[in-house]
Amino acid sequence: MTTHELLLTAWEKDPFVILVCIAALVLYAVLVRGHLGKRALLFAVAAGSVGGYKFLDSAGRVLHTSDTNFVIGQTEWLPGEYRECSAFAKPDGSIASLDCEQLFWDFSKPTSLHMFPTRYWGRIQRPEKARKDWRWRCQRRSDSVACWALN
Repeated sequence: MTTHELLLTAWEKDPFVILVCIAALVLYAVLVRGHLGKRALLFAVAAGSVGGYKFLDSAGRVLHTSDTNFVIGQTEWLPGEYRECSAFAKPDGSIASLDCEQLFWDFSKPTSLHMFPTRYWGRIQRPEKARKDWRWRCQRRSDSVACWALN
């Protein structure tokens, strides 16, 4: 495995470790060498920006918006109410729809499907979750939905 492949693998698993290594290298350059070249500074800022974004996105601190289909179920979902939802993913790992159905044993009522503008706090492109359990906690707003990643 080349150094480049090793760094990419480490980056995908935990970008925070790479950020710490970059910060240590910059600190070494400043303390030991007494200077920091413009290229090294530019690299450190660029790597920190990209890594910082990925880290914040993985931690659910970056807002994403998308119009999303919701399976509501038999009961009305009132503004202000929270529901735990399961994502149905597309083959590419993006969200196809969210199932927020609260099951009751009255199967004579059909479930309903609605599309809402949705604000997501957490990654919405997750190929590793394409075939696995992907949970969200969502709050119905008057004209939209806000969802926070649970896993």
